[in-house]
Amino acid sequence: MLYYKKLNTKSSRKQEYRKKDFKNPYFKKKTVVISTRTVYSLIMFMITIFLWVYFLFSSSVFKITNIIVEGLGDDKKQLVTTEILNFFNRRRLLLFKGSNLFLLKSDHLKIHLLDAGIVIDDLSIEKKYPNKIIINIIDKNSAFIFFTKDGGLILSEDGTVIKREEGNKNAWQILETDKTTTSTENISFNDVDSFLKQINIDGNFPYAVFYDAYYLINPAPGEVHLAKNTIKNILDFSKNIYEKIGVTIKMVGFYKNNGNQKIILYTNNNWKIYINPEEDGLRQFYKFFSTFNDRIQDINKPLEYIDLRFGDRVYIK
Repeated sequence: MLYYKKLNTKSSRKQEYRKKDFKNPYFKKKTVVISTRTVYSLIMFMITIFLWVYFLFSSSVFKITNIIVEGLGDDKKQLVTTEILNFFNRRRLLLFKGSNLFLLKSDHLKIHLLDAGIVIDDLSIEKKYPNKIIINIIDKNSAFIFFTKDGGLILSEDGTVIKREEGNKNAWQILETDKTTTSTENISFNDVDSFLKQINIDGNFPYAVFYDAYYLINPAPGEVHLAKNTIKNILDFSKNIYEKIGVTIKMVGFYKNNGNQKIILYTNNNWKIYINPEEDGLRQFYKFFSTFNDRIQDINKPLEYIDLRFGDRVYIK
């Protein structure tokens, strides 16, 4: 009698299927092969880029050799030109010199001049390829001296410090007063004239000398003085009093009065004018101008003081 063992063919097929590594003959895996020609082309491309970078930024072809500076007087022009050459000797991007025509930026040059203590309003650069530049500079004009305990500060109308001047530091002591009480009434016009003669700072400035016994600070060139708003009020007043009635302010005194700010304008006709440092300069002038027309009328009239500090009231003595 014959016995047949029934095979579990389904299970066998499954097991056999699991063991097989099927490969689709219609989708063969591609092997990427970089040809020698491609490698050579990439190398040549990188060399070309390097040569162009060198040609544009490192070769002498575009090295600035002709510099023209416009908009400045001879003395400051020479100073600026020297600093431009110093700027050119600096490295840009760690590799290239600043004298390259492509790398030269006006903002970078302006910052360099400021770091060197040269304050200007603005500059523009006209590039003439391959190696010439024309630098047009708008200078920041000196308006007045702000004389401090440490010497003189030359300021522009907007209160920016243009430069420091040593001057005669001892001149400050001529008008020195008690810093906590008011003793400015004891400062005579002879004292003011003596101070103005002693400061020993050259220059033709359109506005008065400012004497500072209040702020007692010494900001660096390029910085704006803390008193810029008060300065604007004083300059507005000074312009108008000169244009409308012909009186010149020859000195402005900043003093402390019991810890508060006290400002006195000393005029060429020996008036002391007290002004409010916070009030608009034009408003104070027109308040003064109305009083002048009604009660003073003559610029040669002897007066001890004119006080504009208290609202719409004007006090005269």
